[in-house]
Amino acid sequence: MFKMMLLVSFASALLLLGGCATRPLTPAEQAFRSAQMSCTEQTDAMVGGSRFRWGDSFQWGNYFEWCMNGMGYTKEQLQTLWY
Repeated sequence: MFKMMLLVSFASALLLLGGCATRPLTPAEQAFRSAQMSCTEQTDAMVGGSRFRWGDSFQWGNYFEWCMNGMGYTKEQLQTLWY
C-alpha cells in the first residue's frame, strides 16, 4: 500500500512539474526573439566571431544595440527585457 501511495505521489509531482515547464511565446515575444536572432547573426558577421569571443567588448554590444534599434527596439526596452 505504501509503495502505491509513493508511486501516486511521484506521478502527481511529475504532472505538476510538467505543467509549469514552458508556455507558447506571445506574438511580441516571437517578434523580439526573431529580431534578436537576426541581429546576433548580423553582428557576428559584421564584427567577427561571437559575443562570447568578444567578452566585455563594447564593439559587439554597440553594433547589436544599433541593429535592434533598427528593428524598432529602444535601448530602454532592451534593458527592461534583459535585466
